[in-house]
Amino acid sequence: MDNVFYDGDGRKVLRRQPRWQGGQHGHDRRRDRARDRGEVLELYAHKPGVTVEVADIEHVLAGAIAGCRS
Repeated sequence: MDNVFYDGDGRKVLRRQPRWQGGQHGHDRRRDRARDRGEVLELYAHKPGVTVEVADIEHVLAGAIAGCRS
């Protein structure tokens, strides 16, 4: 899973994670890791609602917004 994090190493290519795995709990762990290590968590979905649940996207965005406010 390290390939979904960016730490400023200067790479120019996005290393993709083929699927959003781990459900909302997994997203929370990855978000917390990125916050704690000063990394960027890179997530994307080709077909929201098909390849990833819309609820998972909403959960990730809500967590990111809450983190910005704290």
